[in-house]
Amino acid sequence: MSNYFSRILPFLLIFHILLASCADQPLQVYIVYLGEHSGTKTFQEIEEFHRSYLHSAKGSKEKAKDCLIYSYKNVINGFSALLSPEEAAKISGVFKNI
Repeated sequence: MSNYFSRILPFLLIFHILLASCADQPLQVYIVYLGEHSGTKTFQEIEEFHRSYLHSAKGSKEKAKDCLIYSYKNVINGFSALLSPEEAAKISGVFKNI
């Protein structure tokens, strides 16, 4: 049990710091599902693709990198990120225009 807490504690601290640094906006974790992978991209290319969506919502590559929590790269194509409701709506709007 102690080993479990020692492994999860750094992630909880990082998550807490991320939330505290964005306290001026009501951020939530959103999961964005992009469908299935084509199987031709590397993990790095997939993560860059995910960051491009976040860049369009956040307005900067640095903010996009900071808010990305996880890129789903194996079974599904998607990501989880800390976003405001307005930023989530921007990303959702991208899909409506495709």
